[in-house]
Amino acid sequence: MDLMLADNIRRFRKERKLTQEQFAEIFDITPGAVYKWESGQSVPELHFIVEMADFFDTSVDVLLGYRMKDNNIKAVVQRLIALYQERSADVLVEAEKALKKYPNSFEVVNTAAMVYRLTGIEQKDAARLRRSVELSKQALLLVSQNEDERTGELSIYGDMADAYIHLGNYEMGIELLKKHNINGIFSEWIGSALARSGKTEDAVPFITETMLDAVSKMISAMFSLSLVACKGRKFSEAREIMQFGQGLLVSLRKAGKTDLLDKIAAEMQIIVAFSYLKEGDADAAQDAARKALEMAHRFDAAPDYSLSSVKFITPGEDVITTDSLGSTAVSGIETIIAFTQDAELSALWNRIAHT
Repeated sequence: MDLMLADNIRRFRKERKLTQEQFAEIFDITPGAVYKWESGQSVPELHFIVEMADFFDTSVDVLLGYRMKDNNIKAVVQRLIALYQERSADVLVEAEKALKKYPNSFEVVNTAAMVYRLTGIEQKDAARLRRSVELSKQALLLVSQNEDERTGELSIYGDMADAYIHLGNYEMGIELLKKHNINGIFSEWIGSALARSGKTEDAVPFITETMLDAVSKMISAMFSLSLVACKGRKFSEAREIMQFGQGLLVSLRKAGKTDLLDKIAAEMQIIVAFSYLKEGDADAAQDAARKALEMAHRFDAAPDYSLSSVKFITPGEDVITTDSLGSTAVSGIETIIAFTQDAELSALWNRIAHT
């Protein structure tokens, strides 16, 4: 507990424009005693504290500098998070106090587990990591109280696995992750843990799944972001996003192969054309639209929905690819055109596609 008694005595005395000698005379003590109080070398007896508070027209709490903590559960949790973010040495002490006060609160128990896990990882402290596992197990028993959509049983199992892995117990950590790997949410962790534990061949399918998922999400996000930019009339930004996306696809593609990546690149190209069109560059728009059509025809002539051209990874036989824009590259482009609801783009496409 941090008290500010010494500082407050000095501050209040100076506000009254009193020297240490004058102040000492008022309370019938020596100037040396006042000096020790204000320097923190000694603490006044209780009756002096009460008398000084009365003299300064304040309360004993204010003179001491004591502030009562807000000890409701939300405030306790926020304080633990803040202490961890500050890397305060008091964070674990406060965590244990909170656990004693609220032993059956999911928020408190789960937050304390997080604090022990993260500080255990940072400090390479096995005892803290083991404590985090204990608290995570307790949090699972209380999870029905949870009201935070960002956490739940799966995230707790993930935290436990993380602690086990940092304890060097790869087998237990990987087992937990595999058991709860719904929709591949832990595939990246599993692949990483298997690789770190020396089981590189076992790691490959999980790493492959993670990379494919990451690429798929990034492509989807780029399409969405570029169309949002178009709606906001930020056409050069939309074009830059799509050109970045096309560059990414090129960097992922093996030479001499054509597959789903080419269909996606063609669909990106029509947004490039749209951006030029809305900036008033009709020639660049027409060239970009023609390129989109050529790319689309090349894919549609021999459609391959596999990802056989992707570098670095070999998709498993159970990997299924899909494209919500359309079954062909041309239909995918036309879906994007329809989404823009732009008559100029529709006219440009119709003119190019039917000549």
